[in-house]
Amino acid sequence: MSSGTPVIRVAANEGGFYRDAALTPDGQSVLVVGQGHRAVVEYRLADLQEVHEYPVNSESETVSVAPDGTVAATSLDTENTGDTYVFPGGADAPASIRNLSDSWMPWGGHSTAWSADGTKLFVFTGTTDFTQLQTVTEPRKYVTKLTVDAPATGTRGKTLTVKGALTADLKLPAGTPLNVTRTDLLSPSGKSLV
Repeated sequence: MSSGTPVIRVAANEGGFYRDAALTPDGQSVLVVGQGHRAVVEYRLADLQEVHEYPVNSESETVSVAPDGTVAATSLDTENTGDTYVFPGGADAPASIRNLSDSWMPWGGHSTAWSADGTKLFVFTGTTDFTQLQTVTEPRKYVTKLTVDAPATGTRGKTLTVKGALTADLKLPAGTPLNVTRTDLLSPSGKSLV
């Protein structure tokens, strides 16, 4: 047990009404979200100076920080374009955005959490009448969409042309490797095409 009287070491009035907060794993900063903020704001605890902002599309609602410093946040998302953001620690843009709920009702409380090992993200979504627990198993990965245009059949040993496009909601960082692999009877383990 400890004893003594609590002492306020530093204070600041940053305005707004915060809905949720999370400490960084090193205990040096606090991240806050809430009314009037279109971002997750990080303050250094030693002097309560703002050190970073993680932008979201609408009013920020909840925040949670993984053991490795990855930041997850939700937003009000009135346009239904994406409500759950995952940022590498210190990043200016999210690594992924997901649209986990078609309702823009505020989550309220601390309803976003990482698993103890930081490999999964848990988010409560829904309304006051119906709540659902969403589990994101690869929260740091980009959400991508692959479209392919190929003939329905092909003759073995003859040239076959396949066209496609891989898109993501977010621009991949410069230098991100992209591997294209063909798997067929001659290459059952896959053959790199790039």
